[in-house]
Amino acid sequence: ESRNVEAFCIKENTSPGTLAANFVSFLSRVSYASGIESPFGRENPFLADVLFVSLSARVPPALKGGENSHETMQDKVFKDEAKTLSIVKFLYEVCYIALPEISE
Repeated sequence: ESRNVEAFCIKENTSPGTLAANFVSFLSRVSYASGIESPFGRENPFLADVLFVSLSARVPPALKGGENSHETMQDKVFKDEAKTLSIVKFLYEVCYIALPEISE
């Protein structure tokens, strides 16, 4: 059985929450293909952001209120040093340990 990771395209004007959810989903697929646990485990903490953006797109601007957050995808995913290091370690393990034929 061959396990492949499918590429995805990022549309312009994609919200930071949606980008974060897509990135974590990509890490989950890589985790499945490599057999190494994702730094986010089986959870995707940004799926709620995608739902919120989807629902808020249907609300008229006058009813939304509040300011838009200027938080980026990087601010969301790489929110602290420990999470950043765990993501880098995961990607290192995938590239150089689990898939050695690719890294040569």
